[in-house]
Amino acid sequence: MYDMHFSEVPNGTFTAITLLLVVTYLFLPFYEGILYYSSQDALAPVSPSSMNSDESFSKQRTIPSPLNASRFVGGSYRDECTALQLDDRGGLHVGGWTNSPDFSTMDYENTTAPDSFLARMNQSLMAIDTQFFGGSDTDIVTDILVDTTGRCFLTGSTFSSDFPVKNASNSLYPGSKSDCFVSVIGADGNLIYSTRIGGSLSDFAQSIELAPDGTLFIVGFSESIDFPEAGSRYASHGTSIDAIVFGLDWMDDTIIFSERVGGSGTDNFLSGMKDGSGNLWITGYTYSADFPVTANKTGPLGESDIVLMRMSPTGTISTCHLIGGSSNDYGRALTTTVNHSPVLTGATESFDFPTTPNAIDRELSGPSDSYILEMNTNSGNPNYSTYLGGSGKEEGNTVIMDDKYSIYVAGSTRSGDFPLVNSLGAAHSGLNDVYAMKLDSRTNTISYATVIGGSNVELVNAMDLDDDGNLYLAGLTQSPDFPVTSSNDGFTSGFDEGFVVQLGDMSDSDNDFLRDFEEVELGTNRYSNDTDSDGLSDYEEIVLHETNPLVADSDGDGMPDNWEILYGLNATFYDANEDPDSDGLSNLQEFTLGTNPLKHDSDGDGMSDRWETSHGYDPNNPMISVMQYVEFYSREVLLGSSLVIFVFTVLLLKYKREVKHQEHESERDEKEAFQNLSIE
Repeated sequence: MYDMHFSEVPNGTFTAITLLLVVTYLFLPFYEGILYYSSQDALAPVSPSSMNSDESFSKQRTIPSPLNASRFVGGSYRDECTALQLDDRGGLHVGGWTNSPDFSTMDYENTTAPDSFLARMNQSLMAIDTQFFGGSDTDIVTDILVDTTGRCFLTGSTFSSDFPVKNASNSLYPGSKSDCFVSVIGADGNLIYSTRIGGSLSDFAQSIELAPDGTLFIVGFSESIDFPEAGSRYASHGTSIDAIVFGLDWMDDTIIFSERVGGSGTDNFLSGMKDGSGNLWITGYTYSADFPVTANKTGPLGESDIVLMRMSPTGTISTCHLIGGSSNDYGRALTTTVNHSPVLTGATESFDFPTTPNAIDRELSGPSDSYILEMNTNSGNPNYSTYLGGSGKEEGNTVIMDDKYSIYVAGSTRSGDFPLVNSLGAAHSGLNDVYAMKLDSRTNTISYATVIGGSNVELVNAMDLDDDGNLYLAGLTQSPDFPVTSSNDGFTSGFDEGFVVQLGDMSDSDNDFLRDFEEVELGTNRYSNDTDSDGLSDYEEIVLHETNPLVADSDGDGMPDNWEILYGLNATFYDANEDPDSDGLSNLQEFTLGTNPLKHDSDGDGMSDRWETSHGYDPNNPMISVMQYVEFYSREVLLGSSLVIFVFTVLLLKYKREVKHQEHESERDEKEAFQNLSIE
């Protein structure tokens, strides 16, 4: 027998075996990939950076009007809205006066002097009911407030000797001219309390405030030297009009204190506001060089100056400031910050009105400008002070502050160049327009400033703010083309008409390219640019992708919008069961696994996502172990080995047959040779 060596294997046989092994080694690792190959591999996922490009954000869209609601209030003669406040239930209370015989659509007739009214509306400015009160002469409500029970407190002035008095045995009104009145109307609309307070001449209440213990604070002015006093510490009387402030316990019908404050000139308190400590802040103006209260002076002062005063609930004046430049300055309204600092607005004619370096404008722009001033009562200097206006006349009439440190001011302007910010195309349109603005006190920047009006005269008297940032404004218009939102709300008077407006917040608090009033309408969070926390901004969802910004999975298929958009899937269509990469895993399974729904082999390790998942391996890890490699290629190894063994066996059998044949031939040759030798 012969020993077998590879060198003895025929050349063709060895070459065939070698080629078979090489082909098996090179081809079989791609076998699985060929089975699962899909043309979807050519699709690349959409990157978030491309969706946030300037080009994407330049997509055109229509921004709705921020004028959410607007209506006239009145009849065919003279009407004015003078006061406004929201209650805790979202109802709107509007006070004013009317001399119209056909006030709105209510069943009311007035054929004599003006009467006061209190209208209740919803936040869409739809009237719920209106009450009228007064006597046979003129009655004017100037301010209202609403407590948590829905009771409404009103103040103003009455010329009516028969003005309704209720539960007030100590009403004081010795004169024949106007007196202050205070009335309380219950949530059910019934008159609970009403009184008159005054002296022998004209007395006028301008503002009302409610202390935590239920005491009412009223400020205004009086011509009466005999205006009732109670616990007076600073009583004085000049030659004309004096400022007044008094505290009234309406439940006991008792005047707790009453002060008449004035010098030789005109003195007037226009607004009062309690702070978080229960103190009353008061602002107004004085023409009296001999103003009787010792005051800190801010600015050079002039003919008339702003009065800022803090008073305890018992009537003790703890702080007094006179503020102004060398001309006329007036305090019209005030509010307080969370730190109890007073914030004022009004009008100034002074070129040297005290401003701060961080002011928006430090120069007087016209005959008179509005101003915004926050006073540091400890130092006697402003924390912040700025002019606000154009080349015409401006006056700030009302101011409030929200819990985000934004200051809202509304007033009147005659300037065609009044500075507008984010006003959405608003422009000065008449003789005198209403302006409304929002100032971020943390950055000293204007969030928005706009104007509202028609072709004639508008004045704003009152303002309030709801939790959605909507401003409610009330005042007077003489413009038949004043913008209203109801086609049935026509201008019925050739004279003065009251108006109420709900104005949406035109700022963009979260910098997501959506105005706050748009977000309120959509129900998104105006202080978060991604309401549903799905990784897509509200703007992207609404404008670019038309997905729902309120839920992370708009189509309810179990896959969040941003994941579907990232991979070019349809975030508004239920496609959880689709398999675009044909790897045997649905989109939902790929999301759950964290794999790429467009690639059958997410980690590029040559093994499909489905195989790795079904065999307990990580389809996102390109590193493979020897055991994983052997397990994955076991089928191919077995097939290749079988082929090799089969071929080798065939070749071996062939070889053995050839060897046997050669042996047989050799034996035959030997026999023949032996036979030949034998013959010889």
